[in-house]
Amino acid sequence: DYIRFSLLNYKINSLEFNHKKVDYQYNKETILFPVNTKYTLRDTFYLKIAYEGTPTHDKTWGGFFIEKNTAFNYGVGMSAVPPTFGRAWFPANDTFTDHALYSFQITCTKDMKAAANGTLVKTIETDSMHTFFWQLNDSIPTYLAAIAVGKYSEFRDMYKGKNGKIPIQIFVPQASGKQAPYIFRNLKPALETFEKLFGPYVWERVGYVSTPFEDGAMEHATNIAYSAYCNEKGCEATLYHELSHHWFGNLVTCASAKDMWLNEAWASYCEYLFFENVYGFETAQNHLARITAIELRYAPIADGSYIALNNPSAENTYGTNIYKKGAMTVHTLRNLLGDSLFFSTARKYLQYFRFQNVNLAQFQTFWEQNSGIDLQPYFDMWINSPGLPDFYISNYSIAKTNQQYAIEFGIKQNLLERKNYYQGQNIEILFANRVQQKIYTITRTGKENYFRIMNDFKPEIVVLDPKNKLADAQFTFYRIIKAYQQEFIRYSALGFESNKIKDSIELYATFHYSSPQNSTKTTLPFFWEINALKNPGDQWFLAFEAMDAKNFPALYYRPNDDSFWEEIKEVNKKDGKFFVKNPKNGQYTFGQK
Repeated sequence: DYIRFSLLNYKINSLEFNHKKVDYQYNKETILFPVNTKYTLRDTFYLKIAYEGTPTHDKTWGGFFIEKNTAFNYGVGMSAVPPTFGRAWFPANDTFTDHALYSFQITCTKDMKAAANGTLVKTIETDSMHTFFWQLNDSIPTYLAAIAVGKYSEFRDMYKGKNGKIPIQIFVPQASGKQAPYIFRNLKPALETFEKLFGPYVWERVGYVSTPFEDGAMEHATNIAYSAYCNEKGCEATLYHELSHHWFGNLVTCASAKDMWLNEAWASYCEYLFFENVYGFETAQNHLARITAIELRYAPIADGSYIALNNPSAENTYGTNIYKKGAMTVHTLRNLLGDSLFFSTARKYLQYFRFQNVNLAQFQTFWEQNSGIDLQPYFDMWINSPGLPDFYISNYSIAKTNQQYAIEFGIKQNLLERKNYYQGQNIEILFANRVQQKIYTITRTGKENYFRIMNDFKPEIVVLDPKNKLADAQFTFYRIIKAYQQEFIRYSALGFESNKIKDSIELYATFHYSSPQNSTKTTLPFFWEINALKNPGDQWFLAFEAMDAKNFPALYYRPNDDSFWEEIKEVNKKDGKFFVKNPKNGQYTFGQK
């Protein structure tokens, strides 16, 4: 009986239905007007709404802006309910699930250019003005529709994709025009990466437009909006996060805000995949360390706690957990399934649900059926539960048996703001000495397990999850240290300096974001595990950053958590760091005197 559209805070001048003016109701949020004829899905009707006014900005992030000689929109209102924010600038059925085709007719002065979704069909000029006609050939939800009008230079290129040639159009401020080729130097490698991993780029154009927005970017289909600060500083993680949304979010869209991790967690993890495939494993690991540090240090501040990814509150829909814990969780799924099964299932998922919406239950069912693996324990642990586990080796012993070595060790699981211990997680464990190394995969359950492995050589160090394949509350940093080097390892709260080194030191430094167990001193809720392969006579220092020197002024050490903490008396203190000469392997933390 009625048709309902959303539109925020405008003045409506007229409404025509099938070319006849009709009465309507409007309360600055919803337009409601009667329909006397019953329509079916196959019927077509014509609606024209004429309106004017000042566009709305979301109080946190997003909306339609007219500033610095530029008009542009960011299609999400992060404080809005729902966060789809097409209604900030046009009448719409403003939900994630309502997909539509779009065309745009934008008139502006001749010193400006207009960009929008899709393909530029034509331009009509008059003496002082010109009108741009853009047409999008694939359906999208309202939040992905976008325009931008400004004094732009246009950078054009062509990408040869799996489905043929795809035009690239990038609109940047005229002053930044010469920088575009450098800023986007890895756009084609990024496209090649995502096509290789997830299937063809199906859209008609690859498009970016620079805006004077202060922070962030938005994945508008074929017309990604990004902040102008990227033109000066570069921000590849942001640029290619948004590009990856053309698979996760734009092609397959979350069914509601409560399923947002299906959009943002996957795009956040695609940052890692970009770095891994374009720059290499080490660069990707550095980025994963950043993601982990932001989640574990700042998520409780930004979001109030370590929340579950499933069904977040409205204020946490675009929170730190959804992005950062989400990326860590996708990384865990990849390593649970293995690369071949993970990426083949992802390609099937994107093909099966293309231009559709997906909720968590549909996602889980599809991945279980197509991988052949019961993923309920994974979903219970990483998606449906708040907090994170923290796995670490509690102790180990080595005994020679005939020509082999029997290695016995325990693995414990700390809990970081969660109640239940995870059951059945596969974890890699590294045995290494200065000549040989070997990685085993073990399955651990519950609070604490003990294992016995027969190995061909005697290891000097035992390292859990050395390549960071789990999204738990720790991160292992790997460095090869030569003579006369120094580095403060970002996100580790740890650094090193070396003097005389015979060959090199292989360092595995694991930073844990949970409290060490069996502590007799009141300590910080962080600790380090140090495993270093070194030669007799090597001279080096580890520098531990004091987290809270006022309340926890002393540095403590123990070989493992079956030992007592002992304060390290011989330390040099400089610039808020504690320097330990020729440190032993084991656990370190700060505590009270």
